[in-house]
This record gives sequence, structure tokens and C-alpha cells, in this order.
Amino acid sequence: MHKNGISLTGDDRRTRCMPNIWRNHINNCAQYGLHVTGIQAEPDIRGNIISNNRRAGIKLTGNSRAQIGGTTKEDIKFIPLPQLTKQ
Repeated sequence: MHKNGISLTGDDRRTRCMPNIWRNHINNCAQYGLHVTGIQAEPDIRGNIISNNRRAGIKLTGNSRAQIGGTTKEDIKFIPLPQLTKQ
């Protein structure tokens, strides 16, 4: 048992924290299954199985944002291709 299953911090205003967190099993954490904090944190969370955590399965703090999806077995099996941005 660990404090948080996955912890993301996006507090550096010069860079964005935008990981894809797809198809994970996050179980039995002492605090949060997934803890996201910081104004630059914007993860894409899809198709995860998060259960039996002491507090919230997903906790967003510090003005963080997230795309959260995946409520059926079909969502867990199908993960969309990442969208590339033009530069």
C-alpha cells in the first residue's frame, strides 16, 4: 500500500504537464488513486480501473484540469489516438 497510486504535479508555468494515463489498475492506495495538482497539470485519463482507495479515486487540486473518460468495458478496450497539435 502506497500513499498515492499516481501523483502528478504541474506547477511550472513554463511547461505543461499533459501525460496520457490509459488502461491502468490502481488499487488499495492509502490516500488517492490518482492525485493531480498544479495549474499546468492537464492529464488525459481513460480506461482505468481505480478501486479500494482510502480517499478519492481521482483528486484534482490547485486549479488542475483533466480529461476523464471510460465508463464501460468498450471504453477500456478502445483508446483513441492522441491528437497532435499544429505548431
